[in-house]
Amino acid sequence: PLRDLIASRRADSFQKTTSSQSARKQQLLDACRKKKYLQDTRDGPYVNMHWFHVDRNYKLAYCAIPKVGHSFWRRVFNILAKRNAHRSLFNISGEKIHQNANNFERFPDKLSKKSFPRQYHFMVSATKFLFVRDPYERLFSGYIDRFFSLTATLTVLENTLSKVSTTTTRPTDACKKHFNLTFLEFINYVTRSGPFKVNEHFTPAYVTCLPCLINYDFIGKMESFHDDTSFVLRLAGIDPKDVYGSDSSFESQSDLSIIRDVTQRIFSVMKQFYSCFTRFEMLRRTWVALQVRGFLSASLPFPLSEGRAETIKQGEFLGLVNDAYKRSVPRDVVRQQRHLAAVETFRNLPQSLLQAVQAYVQKDCDLFGYECSVEARFNQSSGQKPLFNIF
Repeated sequence: PLRDLIASRRADSFQKTTSSQSARKQQLLDACRKKKYLQDTRDGPYVNMHWFHVDRNYKLAYCAIPKVGHSFWRRVFNILAKRNAHRSLFNISGEKIHQNANNFERFPDKLSKKSFPRQYHFMVSATKFLFVRDPYERLFSGYIDRFFSLTATLTVLENTLSKVSTTTTRPTDACKKHFNLTFLEFINYVTRSGPFKVNEHFTPAYVTCLPCLINYDFIGKMESFHDDTSFVLRLAGIDPKDVYGSDSSFESQSDLSIIRDVTQRIFSVMKQFYSCFTRFEMLRRTWVALQVRGFLSASLPFPLSEGRAETIKQGEFLGLVNDAYKRSVPRDVVRQQRHLAAVETFRNLPQSLLQAVQAYVQKDCDLFGYECSVEARFNQSSGQKPLFNIF
């Protein structure tokens, strides 16, 4: 019967996740001991508990890392706190979830009972978890989302570019100088700022979540996000169906909610960039960003003329994107675009900069089991025509 088949698949998934957890925790423990990373994680000025989201009822403590399912888990915590009890997880807007985060305040870096007993005792008893992803792909995703897509605020753009200007020769054109950050300039900014001074959206996981200092009960990965998410919820005594509904629709609902949020963001900030970009340019960037992120097939051309782009409304554009998403099959091939785009883009960086970014992500690679060698990852050309020759 279908019910037995579903139960069998869940049991297999649970066993697989349990096994992978043992390997991930051992990897982390070995790296913390052998590489002496425990001391390195204390080099920052404080533990930024802004990134910890908690639910006291279910005793969950989640260390959020930007670009690793952060918005999804904020939605989960909103549902658990019953702030959106009558709404689907995937129908909560991105703007709404960032208004309702339940988190600790920042506090000093020594986890002392005497200094802050409430936080300490909760952290000891809670199920503590984090999600990580390939650190190279996380940096690339952050660039696409925050800078290429023009969805970062003007303040973030200006603060970042003020630091970039001291490391590279910037264009003299006012618009390009202020808002057209290249990937090379972005990586220059990240590597020269260092892990403790870079914008918090690009801080390495080991700095944000202190995995050698905090004993996490679960280490999730973006590469196995659905299975790992289900496991964490069950670990806390929560039926995943009560949070996000059917397993079979998880991927498509998640994708469509991201597409909706991206569309909402670009229309909300569009006026800030009118002096530098046309609506056509901004919406085309959004389309390409969704292709790079593996939501839309790279073979689908941007559907708007310059004239139509100037008048189209948010709902109409979202309808075009949703229709393109439905035609972007097979899904596994389209999803692979995000990896291919990252490889193509990193491969175009100078060797000296590749070595610098390897040094920047090395600790995260060691702690969480990712291949870090730029020679192994980016030196060999596939011989195929690049999918995205835009960076």
